[in-house]
Amino acid sequence: MPIVLQSYTDPTNTIITANTAGGTLPQTPVVIAPTPTQPFIDGSNAYIWAPNTAANQTVTFESSFTFATGLLNVALPISVNYAFSGTDTVIVSATLEIINILGIVIATIPIFTNVVNAGGTTSVEIASGDTLLGLNLLGSNANLTITSTVTAATAGNYLGQVTVNRVI
Repeated sequence: MPIVLQSYTDPTNTIITANTAGGTLPQTPVVIAPTPTQPFIDGSNAYIWAPNTAANQTVTFESSFTFATGLLNVALPISVNYAFSGTDTVIVSATLEIINILGIVIATIPIFTNVVNAGGTTSVEIASGDTLLGLNLLGSNANLTITSTVTAATAGNYLGQVTVNRVI
């Protein structure tokens, strides 16, 4: 299965859309140092969090990843895997939008919804979903949006890695 996209959540592709610690939204997350017990995900430990923190904080992250679907595909099966870790509870969902050459969204496809980690700082979970994109002409793009809500009793952090494969 060829890899179409592989990327991590970071301040360039992720915004904060809700933060119980307050502040003007949307916010740009900041890279923070993980605790010594937090896992690497495929070699990365570049965890992110909100620029302002509070006890019992809940933060919602929205990460966007864009990739080309090709010039002409009659059927393009894709598989999306998302590995994620964070402080305490993390809930993730993903939606794929197909955007034509004019920039118009022509399809919205839910990939996975409300996948929850086991909790705790050493938990890495994987959410996954598959879809079959129909007729695709003239260089359409796909935009994968992953929404993650993280709840942390103390200082929080979050890291995700998305891998999109073409199934052949």
